[in-house]
Amino acid sequence: MNKNSANGIISQNPPVSLEIVWIKGGNEKWNNLQKKIVELGRAGYPGCIGCAGPAASEPWDEVMSRKQIF
Repeated sequence: MNKNSANGIISQNPPVSLEIVWIKGGNEKWNNLQKKIVELGRAGYPGCIGCAGPAASEPWDEVMSRKQIF
């Protein structure tokens, strides 16, 4: 399963480019992501400041994210 867009991809293998956010996984990850999006929408996101925790306000570091996976 390979769910992707110009900005991100959900797959078992990482994309070559570090400009693409990678989520390792398959259908189960995609289904979980869809569920979380609906939950956030019902909660009023993005109107809930701090609802995603303090790390959500930090700049995203794709290199560090991939290092944690491997």
